[in-house]
Amino acid sequence: MITAALLVCSAVLFYFSFPNVLCVKGAPLCAWGCVLPFLFVLDGRRMRDRFLLGLVWAMLSYGMLVWWLIPVSKGGWAIFVLALSMQGVFFALLFPSAVRSWTGKLFLIPCAWVASEWGRTLMLGGFSWSLGYSQASLPEVIQVASIGGVYAVAWVLVFFQTSVYVVARTRGQKNRLWLWGVAVVALIVVCGAMRIILAPRAMVAATKRVENVMRVATIQPNISREDKVREDLYDVHALKHMTMTKKAVMAGWLGGADLVVWPETAFTDDILTDMQWRPRLEAAARSMGVNILVGSALLWDGRDFNSAILLSSRGDWKSVYHKMRLVPFSEFVPKGAEGVAALFHIGQYHFSAGVRPGSMVLPGGKAFGVVICSEEFYPEMFQHLAVAKPQFTVIMLNDGWFARREALYLHALAAPLRAVESGMPVVRAANTGLTCAFDAYGRRVGRSPEVGRADVAVYDMPAVGALCTFYAKYADVFALMCFVFVIMMRLFIQLHRSKTETSHAD
Repeated sequence: MITAALLVCSAVLFYFSFPNVLCVKGAPLCAWGCVLPFLFVLDGRRMRDRFLLGLVWAMLSYGMLVWWLIPVSKGGWAIFVLALSMQGVFFALLFPSAVRSWTGKLFLIPCAWVASEWGRTLMLGGFSWSLGYSQASLPEVIQVASIGGVYAVAWVLVFFQTSVYVVARTRGQKNRLWLWGVAVVALIVVCGAMRIILAPRAMVAATKRVENVMRVATIQPNISREDKVREDLYDVHALKHMTMTKKAVMAGWLGGADLVVWPETAFTDDILTDMQWRPRLEAAARSMGVNILVGSALLWDGRDFNSAILLSSRGDWKSVYHKMRLVPFSEFVPKGAEGVAALFHIGQYHFSAGVRPGSMVLPGGKAFGVVICSEEFYPEMFQHLAVAKPQFTVIMLNDGWFARREALYLHALAAPLRAVESGMPVVRAANTGLTCAFDAYGRRVGRSPEVGRADVAVYDMPAVGALCTFYAKYADVFALMCFVFVIMMRLFIQLHRSKTETSHAD
């Protein structure tokens, strides 16, 4: 009974750490205690029991986290929850139950958590929710992501809770205060070091800010999922985007060096072959004297792509980016999984994946990056873009199929983490929201239009290239080190156990 209560408590706290049905923006402080009950559940258990307990915890936690997917696709929800639940199972199996040294557990447990999240990310290809995303609204906490990515944020969270667990389990022993002191000091050193490291970065960025800024306007048309695919409303939607673009240009005093961003698949058909809207759009770009980034479903070399096309202020098409990281069972059906797609009635689209990162340059020479929708959950996408040191990166989204507001906020948690990791400002342009912008430190920039309302927003982006972060250079080396540490310690423990059994047999 106590085990069940602790599992439910942990899962509920995990759920409320993120945007949820009661608090649409989430309660990030819950993440500082959500893993603790789970640690007590796993303590002293055999591997088989840990496997089952890890599966139950993960199914509860991630089942609640993505419950908003049920109205869209019950089958898709079930598959997604099972995939996300791998993390809970991996962590439970890696949990150092056989380790007697509490000092060893203090570092092994958070490393095991990071290893489980990283392992799941590798298996899923990148699209998953780390515990670190729960802290996206706290810029002071997520600065560690510039070194270890979102996994470093998760490590700090679990390390804090592990220290409480270790202190509780060493009650009455002489080293209790020493262990607590080590935990607190280490946590202060980690967070304090980040502030020291960031101080010169912040000063350098401030000195480089000049009057020459690039203005980026976002169009949030707020078109519902049902209306989006209606052919009889195609012209209505196109006209709405055009009207809102004129409003943004006038409100923001945009010129030839600025950019207007339309959301993902603003044109559900191929704009380049549309003989009605293509010339009208080109004429509008010339008359307004502004660059427009358009989302469109392009037919390219006989294949369908989810694409972004840059239309310059001169009325010519400059660059095209095809989405590289497609969502399985949504934008394409993986080979060999056709039967599963048919069983659950999912996978109606058949896009092809692009092969080149979305690096674009405006006529004036200013560079920016482009990713589309779910790609904001792939840190390596931003890492590749950061090499060219663009002014910022644009995320184009069509979140019209989300039925719940908390789903929109949950999807947006990745943007500030990507900004900190890559050292690049990020502008997020969504169909229904959340449209927003962040600087290179994950702090909000400008005004965010209200979710579920048609509106425009204009953001001033400083003419400074991406900051050079450790993570942008070396990617997931921190997560890799955690994984190697856990595996080596488990091998050492197993070897030590074998030697002990052999000596007892002799």
